[in-house]
Amino acid sequence: MKSRSYKPINPPVLRFITIVSIVYFLYYLWWRANYTFNPQAPFFSWLLWAAEAFGVLSYILFSWMTKDVSPKYPYKPPSPGMSVDVFVPTYNESTEILEATLTGCRRMNYPHRTYVLDDGRREEVRRLAERFGCGYITRPNNEHAKAGNINHALRQTDGEFIVILDADMIPRPDFLERTLGYFEQNQKLAFIQLPQEFYNLDSIQHAPNASNWHEQSLFYRVIQPGKNHSNSAFWCGSPSIVRRKALEDVGGVATETVTEDIHTSVRMHSRGWDSLFLNEVLAYGIAPQTIQAFQLQRLRWAQGTMQLYRSKDCPLWIPNLTVRQRLSYLSSYLAYFESFQKLILLITPVFIVIFNVYPMRINAAQFFLHWMPYFA
Repeated sequence: MKSRSYKPINPPVLRFITIVSIVYFLYYLWWRANYTFNPQAPFFSWLLWAAEAFGVLSYILFSWMTKDVSPKYPYKPPSPGMSVDVFVPTYNESTEILEATLTGCRRMNYPHRTYVLDDGRREEVRRLAERFGCGYITRPNNEHAKAGNINHALRQTDGEFIVILDADMIPRPDFLERTLGYFEQNQKLAFIQLPQEFYNLDSIQHAPNASNWHEQSLFYRVIQPGKNHSNSAFWCGSPSIVRRKALEDVGGVATETVTEDIHTSVRMHSRGWDSLFLNEVLAYGIAPQTIQAFQLQRLRWAQGTMQLYRSKDCPLWIPNLTVRQRLSYLSSYLAYFESFQKLILLITPVFIVIFNVYPMRINAAQFFLHWMPYFA
């Protein structure tokens, strides 16, 4: 499959539009709070205003975070002799899926050693690993799931750099040649995260009439590249490459939450390590095929994020993060609360119809004069 790198779009007029928009949004919120509230329904008035204010706050953080999505470093090929281990964690994936991934691993050009981390302890997987010349690592229990599996493998291997690939993520032959050089340019670079792209274009998260766009495209093509410039791009697991020294510095992959990747990212950033999102497609996987699988995956991400923000490693107060890093993490966290904002906006007209109570007391002409630019 052809390699893709996404050309950043940073039109000069975008920053001007953003500044004008933010100024007007703030004026609109001030006008709403001072001239439109219904004194007979203060709670309802403030609730609707809070939903609008949440949208403005999200826009401000998003526009700041994504103001520059251009590459952070120029590409340089790696020197020979770098020590690389490739980890392929698996639990119950079919051998057909694993075989495709191991075929891709074997065809990577740069010298490396591939290990199958089998938490299913299956004889057929052990034979498959042997057939491909891969190391086979298992353990007596499944403690801490994928994070525990990787941590166990860390103690059995010694590569300076570790590639993490899900069992269904097939790397391109130039995967290592396109990534390792960045670690030489920056000795404090802890990991490189790559975009997640998929070869099953009929999945539940792909747009039916645009096969190159899927539900995660905004995150991987805009948000993560923008996070590079506040040194807050976070680890998403697969596909990625991690410096062993950085992992060891934070005690291995975090096991306290179900989203071990972003949790580990916070710890690395707090220890002074850098991160890099490389906006170049170098591996392809399988996207969720059913709505049930899709919802289960998103539920896990949401639960893990909530666990992280209730932990001692919460990005809001963990020591040594910069203000820019905290704001960047906060922006991603607030995305999980957009559903409450949408709920308020959806039930407002229903509440008005049922109870004949209005959250605003303003004539229609004045309202539309202020609201239409806000909406546009």
